[in-house]
Amino acid sequence: MIEEVENPEGARSPDYPCQMEYKVTVATGTSEYSGTNNYIYITLVGEKGESEKTILDNPGLDFCRGAVDDYKVCSSIPLGPLLLVRLEKQRYWVEDNWFCRYVTVKPPGDAAALTFPCYRWLIGDVKVELREGAAKRRCDDTSPKLLTHRKAELQERQTTYRWCVWAPGIPKCIDAKTEADLHQDVRFDNEKRSDFEGSLHSPVQDPL
Repeated sequence: MIEEVENPEGARSPDYPCQMEYKVTVATGTSEYSGTNNYIYITLVGEKGESEKTILDNPGLDFCRGAVDDYKVCSSIPLGPLLLVRLEKQRYWVEDNWFCRYVTVKPPGDAAALTFPCYRWLIGDVKVELREGAAKRRCDDTSPKLLTHRKAELQERQTTYRWCVWAPGIPKCIDAKTEADLHQDVRFDNEKRSDFEGSLHSPVQDPL
């Protein structure tokens, strides 16, 4: 589920008691232009509450192409079982899109690390909520937060991906006139597009 950020301001002050410390790993995409110089924030959402909104910032460059970066996120309250990870991207000087592969969160103690797949572009000042990667049916979700997230995600996909009738008797096609009308997540990346264009313009060799 992706939402635009209406008021892209900084995170709350980190000067609060840290009762629970989580190890967070964030993986950036490997294709061209996947990295970003924009601000990235994270909030951990559990059954019992949410962590502070925390900026992800290590010494040096973060979120470079192909990078896997580790961070520590504190919470002033016990969160209980983790349900969602909320990522926010906010502009720094110029807009710089970011492709996030996944986020892993290692809770305190002996609990196993959880993986929250993303595999999408964050474009503009946006907020995206990720759920843990284990496949579940609707009847498996008992948390009101997860049910609300599932409903919002379905509505978003119904808006983003639509079918249209090109001609009577012809199977339906995607409601887009050109590739540019599609969401960036379903377009070919730059490397693949270059391969196609190169193949299109290269001479056809006679196999004989």
